[in-house]
Amino acid sequence: MLDQIGKALHANGFRFERIDGSKPDTQRRAALKNFRNKPDCCVLLASIGSAGVGLDHTVASRVHLMEPQWSPMAEEQALDRVLRMGQTRDVVATRYVVKESIEEYVISVQGTKSRIIKQSFDNDSAAETLNIRERLMKYLEKS
Repeated sequence: MLDQIGKALHANGFRFERIDGSKPDTQRRAALKNFRNKPDCCVLLASIGSAGVGLDHTVASRVHLMEPQWSPMAEEQALDRVLRMGQTRDVVATRYVVKESIEEYVISVQGTKSRIIKQSFDNDSAAETLNIRERLMKYLEKS
């Protein structure tokens, strides 16, 4: 997905940096430095895994979640990197989901997981037990 987005950005004249699991630490640090310090670099393409752990992205003000993650916490953690103390601008987050796709199912699983987590902390309700794998298999059989 990042490759396709990068091609579209390049074709439309946008300067961007990219960090993902394929980049060594030195290249990631250089990309982040360019994103922070070069005014003409207005986009940071990053995988959730590389953007969500140990980084501070308060220079950013727009977040586009292109692929939903099975773990709602992974997305939250990535967003938190932009919404940290020190953020001086309003932040807008946009999630892209293709209708009638596996992405819709992933979003539904995220909601279920979030409810289970919330319920496990609620003393008033018992934690809901769901077989996520079984639900996924049923969804895939319908597709």
